[in-house]
Amino acid sequence: MTMRRRSWSSLFALALLASSGCSSSSSPAQPGADTGAESGADVGADVGFEAGGACSVNADCAAQGDTFVCRKQACVNLVSALCPTLYTTKPATAKAWLDDSAVVFGSILPAASSPDGAFGKLLEDSISLALDDFGKVSGIPAASGGSRRPIVVVACNDGPSEDHADEAAKHLVDLGVPAIIGYPFSGTAVSVAHDVTIPAGVLLFSPSVTSQVITSLHATDKGLVWRTAPSDVLQARAMTLAYPAIEAAAKARYPMIGSGKIKVAIVNGNDNDATGIADALEAQLTFNGATAVSQTGSSYLHLSYGASTAPDLTKVPTIAAFAPDVVFLLGFNEAPDVIFTAVEKAWTTPADGHKPFWILPDAGEVASLWTSDLTADDQRQRVRGTVLGETATSWPNYGKFLASFASVHGADGSADTLGPAGAYDIVYLLAYASVMTKTNPLTGANLVKYGLTQLQTSPSSQMFAIGPSGIDPALTFLQSNASVNLAGVSGALRFDGKGDLTGGDVQIWCVPPASAGAGVAGPAIASGVYYDDASGSIKGCYAKACGLAGDPLACP
Repeated sequence: MTMRRRSWSSLFALALLASSGCSSSSSPAQPGADTGAESGADVGADVGFEAGGACSVNADCAAQGDTFVCRKQACVNLVSALCPTLYTTKPATAKAWLDDSAVVFGSILPAASSPDGAFGKLLEDSISLALDDFGKVSGIPAASGGSRRPIVVVACNDGPSEDHADEAAKHLVDLGVPAIIGYPFSGTAVSVAHDVTIPAGVLLFSPSVTSQVITSLHATDKGLVWRTAPSDVLQARAMTLAYPAIEAAAKARYPMIGSGKIKVAIVNGNDNDATGIADALEAQLTFNGATAVSQTGSSYLHLSYGASTAPDLTKVPTIAAFAPDVVFLLGFNEAPDVIFTAVEKAWTTPADGHKPFWILPDAGEVASLWTSDLTADDQRQRVRGTVLGETATSWPNYGKFLASFASVHGADGSADTLGPAGAYDIVYLLAYASVMTKTNPLTGANLVKYGLTQLQTSPSSQMFAIGPSGIDPALTFLQSNASVNLAGVSGALRFDGKGDLTGGDVQIWCVPPASAGAGVAGPAIASGVYYDDASGSIKGCYAKACGLAGDPLACP
């Protein structure tokens, strides 16, 4: 799985999006021609929040506009400047949001006009695709029987300056939504949860947040913060287990370093994700027969270059002078674009003739790495990386999702990135959890208590694959059963009952040559080497496409 996490930094994200080829259009997706399910209706984009008029059902609010519904005996507008689009499981003409039985959720994603807008569009498309699936079966069953309930998602954004997520969340809370899909990045997700959703009792479900800070929230979040992306602790574990093979590759390329002690550096930005991986990695990493920390000042260097928006280049001479054999470089776009390029330029080859091998996380797997940062094939061969997730080969359900996404929303870019598959899974999880609440009120707490915490609780529970073919069997089963096992498109979805996944595979990526055996680089690919969560070990070998002949892990 190729995943590229978008940077929080507007400065560096601009370069990524310019090279991604993803559409940043704010136009809503069109209805599926053969399903009758509406993927999006852009309604009242310039209409702000309004309230007024006593009501008891949505029909009482008809005179105020097509997007007004009844909430707490007042007519309120579902849409606002930050929440302009409604996605439903019915055609636009049906105005499913006016159905008093409709299940209404919200989403908060990067605005189309922001540097992360293209990524936000991929997530929104994935939500739309899942709603199309449920449109084919006319929504979900009501607890009391009778007509099916449509599902509606009020799609919000964080504004052009990426700082209005709290405002969007407050609008959704006013609408009474029990759950919000988003936010995709750690810092804003934490602030929205702390400021708005936890106090309001609303479930916040992120498709791509990996920071350990989310785990720390579980002590006080009342079980209301969940995610479909594993914690960065897992990525640090994969890096630790992958390290011996990287060291072996360095020794194979530079035999003289084998006679002395290996030198390792961890270099990271100061954001939550980078520091989280760095701290977890430092606590686990061993080399030269000793822990990393015990070799501080001799064979181990750990430093931070500060903010991603303004990396401290005065740290570069320190890194180059230390002359590490292996560098774990943890950050966003600025890590390869600024730190990597600066250290490579400042490098003075020591007596043993070596140059550093680099290990990057998913956040460093950006297009600029292979289009501009790697200027020689030698550099390309010294770069590896890790990325959370499955591949289409190892997890067929993920492959089905990618194919389905490409057929409907392919013009907006590839869904083969951290987040879209998770967003698609979240729609299914919320829909199934809504059925599992039965006659209990549809609140964030009840979605968790009766739904999410009952997933993967017993090996003997029935297993259903998330996807259109599994909807009807799963809905039938859930109406009379309390627990179920689900195989998502993003992975196995084994939750710990508090909102975190308990594991998952981690792919090792490589940057292949531009053409067979020559050239600087082409887009990063899954290498064939991966951390297998089931066995807790590194498996596989580097595919010939990686162009790493001579590496100890290269496939025969």
